[in-house]
Formats: sequence, structure tokens, C-alpha cells
Amino acid sequence: MEEIIRRAMEAMDATLKTPEEKEHYRQHLQEHMLLVGKDGYLSTEERAQAMAKMNEPTPEPRQMEFNSWLAAQRRKRQAEAPAREAAFRQQATPLCQKYNLSLQEDRTKLKAIISALERQETCKTCRGNCTLEARAYKIPKITSAGEVIWQICPVELNRLAKKKLPPKYAQCSLANYTIDESNRQAVKLGLQFLQDGKHSLYYWGGVGTGKTFLATLLGKEYLRGGNGLIFGDVPGLLDEIKITFNDPTVSSQSVLRKFIHCDLLILDDIGVGEFTKWNVGILYQIINGRYNAQKPMILTSNYSLDELASKMKKVKEVDAVSVDRLTDRLTEICSFSYLGARSRRRKDGNATVAAVRQDEVRRGITQADSSGGNKVVWL
Repeated sequence: MEEIIRRAMEAMDATLKTPEEKEHYRQHLQEHMLLVGKDGYLSTEERAQAMAKMNEPTPEPRQMEFNSWLAAQRRKRQAEAPAREAAFRQQATPLCQKYNLSLQEDRTKLKAIISALERQETCKTCRGNCTLEARAYKIPKITSAGEVIWQICPVELNRLAKKKLPPKYAQCSLANYTIDESNRQAVKLGLQFLQDGKHSLYYWGGVGTGKTFLATLLGKEYLRGGNGLIFGDVPGLLDEIKITFNDPTVSSQSVLRKFIHCDLLILDDIGVGEFTKWNVGILYQIINGRYNAQKPMILTSNYSLDELASKMKKVKEVDAVSVDRLTDRLTEICSFSYLGARSRRRKDGNATVAAVRQDEVRRGITQADSSGGNKVVWL
């Protein structure tokens, strides 16, 4: 049998290039010789197994080279294991103290922290064009508990903000927002929203009080976590839906679904312009849809919720019950904050007399008289 195998190997010598191919072919020949030997040399089951193995395709030379390289890498990694363990312990020991972790029980978390710290150092040299393949344009943040949270890096965040938010505020951050007594509660509610991302916000106040600015900055921070959003002033949003009436390629329902199902919807200047039966119905569909889907919103307005409801109900043919349902849903899901009436755009920092009077009525400092003016009544 060995002589037959030797002659067959000589005949195939020109075809078989590598030692691995020759060895594989030798094994095939040996199995074949066993199969054609005396009857009863192999059992029926053994014959079937040998035939199956003999019919396996011969591995491609490139695959065999890869297998050889992989085995070499494994041997190399095993040889380097002690040095890697020593380096890991050196890096991890101070992290265990800082984040109250165990070197043995929290190895996975410690490795994630070490990797995050290395990534932070790499990101410090970024020139705005991320060349990293894994998690491109993402930067890790390490919490006090040692959890690694991946966020969109500042460069990419500004690019997204330009696309999704008013360009005027796209390059700004919460650090640019001046906090005083009139907006301190609004900022506090906004920061709480960024932490849980669940409840909605309703900011209202006079013109120029920073409602849109604050809503935009909160939206930008929301983007940082990798979330999506749609920002729209309410008149523009309604116009986008109206356009679909004359465009057979786009349906109004598809636009509505976009507003209902995005991660965050910012409705700016709700109440601006005249209400109609149609636009009150559209606003109800959007707000009710997001209410049912448990999606957050940030709404800004010059009107309190009661004033907004009163304005809607003045429109002929508007269903008062639908308005009550809309305001009832907003009351349930929103945190409300009044930002006053003093415009931040005025150089003297003061509001108009009319705005101040309106502000005082809302705060309960003065009371409107029957003639439509204001008389001072200390309440």
C-alpha cells in the first residue's frame, strides 16, 4: 500500500505546490487505500465516515497560509500574556481606587476605562477630520461610577447642530446662556430633562426672553448622546404639511409620522399667527401622537397654556373638547417654566411698558381692570 501511495505522490508532484497540500493529498490516498482493501476491513459506519472525509474539498493554499499565520499569532499572544497582565495591573490599580472597583471582578469595566482614556488622548490631537474607524466622531465620557458613555464629539456635534437647529445658535452651548432669577428654574428643568430624557418642557414668556435659545441649547445637548431631533417653528411646520397637498410624491401622513416618531420634537413659537380649525387639528394629532408614543417635546410660546387654550377656542368650528384634551395631555407630560417679559435683546435690559404690565399681571403683582388697562393691586 505504501508503494502505491509513493507512486501516486510522485505523479502529483508537479501539481502539489506546498507541503500542506502534499500532506492533505497523502491522507486522502491512505483513506482511499483502506476503503478498497479487503471486504470487512472497515465497518459500514467507518466506511461512511471515511468517504465523507475523503470527499471534503482540499483547502485553498491562501486559507492554509492564513491558518498557519493565525496559529503563529496565538502562540505569540500566549508568550506575551505575562507582560500584558503586568501592564494592565499597572494601569488598573489607580483606577480601582478612583472608581472603587475590584481588579478581579471588574476587569471588563477597567479595560473599558483604559481604552476610553487612550481614546480621549487621541481625540485631543484631532483637527476636525476623524480618521478612526471604530466609533468615528465619538468621544468617551467616564462617569463617577466608572461607566463609559460614548457621545458625539464636539466637531461632529456642531455639524449636526447646523443641520438640525437654527444656525444662529448652532455653535453655542449652555455655557453661553446667562442665568438669572427669571430663567433659573427653566435651566434647572432643562438639565433634569437631559438626565432622564422622558418628560417634556413648556417654556413661555415675553418676546426676547431666551426661550428659543434655551430650547436650542438643550436640543444640542440632546444630540450629543446620539439621539435625533426635529426643530421647527410651528408656522413653518404647518407649512411643510400644507405643501404635501400639492405634491403627489409626499403624503401629509408621512410628514406627520416624522414629527410624531422622532426622538425629540422642538415646537417653537406655538401660538404665533392665527389658529384655524385645520391647524388646531394638526397640532392635536402631533401632540396626541407623541403623548401615546411617550416621546418628549420642548415647546416654547408667548402664551401660558391657559392663554393658548383660550386663543384656540375662540376660533369658529374648533372643537373645545379637543382643545381641552390637548392641554390636558400637555399638563400631564410637561414641566412648565415662565421666563418673564423682559427682553434680553434690548440694550437697556428692560421690556416695554406693556410687556412689563402683562408680566406683572401674570405674576400676580397687578390686576387688569375692566377697561383693558392695568391698575396696581398688591395681591
